[in-house]
This record gives sequence, structure tokens and C-alpha cells, in this order.
Amino acid sequence: MKIILFANTRHDLLTWKRLAQAEVDVVICDVSAYGDVATNLTDATVISPSQLDEMEEDEPRVFWFMLPQSRIVDVYLPFLKPILRVGDVVLDSSHSEPAQSQRRARDVESVGTDYFDIGTNASHSVYLVGGSENAMSRLKSFFLCLRRFCPVLHLGPVGSSHFAVQICEFLETRVRQTYLEGKEKISASPFAETVDADNLLGIFSAYFDTLAGPHSSTSQFAGVY
Repeated sequence: MKIILFANTRHDLLTWKRLAQAEVDVVICDVSAYGDVATNLTDATVISPSQLDEMEEDEPRVFWFMLPQSRIVDVYLPFLKPILRVGDVVLDSSHSEPAQSQRRARDVESVGTDYFDIGTNASHSVYLVGGSENAMSRLKSFFLCLRRFCPVLHLGPVGSSHFAVQICEFLETRVRQTYLEGKEKISASPFAETVDADNLLGIFSAYFDTLAGPHSSTSQFAGVY
């Protein structure tokens, strides 16, 4: 299965490096302003959006939008529509609203193409997947390949991944704020000399893991690959 990875910045290429390491056939579609996102990658195959119609394969293809901006997906998805066929897959890792993911899914599914929203964090240390069970089954080998590098969690139907990312980013902001407040309280307390404020996250993690218990297990997700 050939992967066509849409990239706008060099940071977007982290997934390309992983797939290349796993000897997956990956082509970079450079959508950066100056067409230089893959500069110095001598072992990479790079194309421009105008060359997408040359990506003819006998087997299904995976088109992965590894882009931060949602609007860029809407710019380049129309380039794909005329060449999509039954069995192809579109993966969307942009920062999109769940409703945008569902709209795009309806658009490409009309030609028999599967669609997933795949949220991740800045370090790409987890892939959160939204898509149908049947489509997940067809792409099981692909997701197992990704699982070599980090957890892959199937959360539910299209839109569920981008929704989960929004919740995670909300919680991350609250945790950061609470962490700073906690450090201030320790510094102003009688225990400032005995309680290590810089180890507050370690203290919290140990406490939270005990508090959360079995409910913190990833086994509660619809699919863990």
C-alpha cells in the first residue's frame, strides 16, 4: 500500500521518518509555500500537488494530510476528489472541528473512499483514530505498523478523534495552570524547604495513578492496536 503524505513543515515529516523506517512505500506531497519541506531528504520521493494524478497504483492508496491547519485540507482535498477510487483511504491529522471531519468524510465516501480523522500531539507520541469499524479492519495491518512507534487508539466514528484532541488540549491548559498555582502554594507554605516544588508533577502523577486505578486503562477504548 502506497502512502502519500501531505506535508507543510518539516515537523510534519516525523511520521514519514517512522514509515520509512518500517520500509513502507511513502511519497511526500509538498504543499509548503516554497516547495522545500523535504530539502536534504535524499532518500525521499517528493511530488507537488499537480502531480497527484500520476500516483496510479493497482492497490489502494492512503492519502494522509499531516497538516496543522484545517483550511489547507479544504484547499487540497478537491485535488484528490477526481482521482479517488474505491478502496482508497484519506487520513486527516489537521486541527479540525469534528463537524469538519464529518463533512469531509461524507464527501469522499461518496466515491467509495474511507476517511479517518487521526489526532496526535506535538511529539506524535500517540495516534487517536476516528473512523468506522469496517474501515479499521481493512487497515489493520497499517495501524499495526504505526503501533510499532506509539499507541494507536480507535476512539469511535469519524469526528471522535478531533473531539478528543480538543478535550486533551483543554485539559492540558488547565493542568499547566494548576501546576503553576501548585508551585506558588508550596513556595508560600511552611513546607517550602521540605517539599520539592520542582517535583510536583512526579508527586501528582504518583497520586493520580493510585486514585485513577483500573479506570485509567486504555482497554476502555473501542480499539487498541
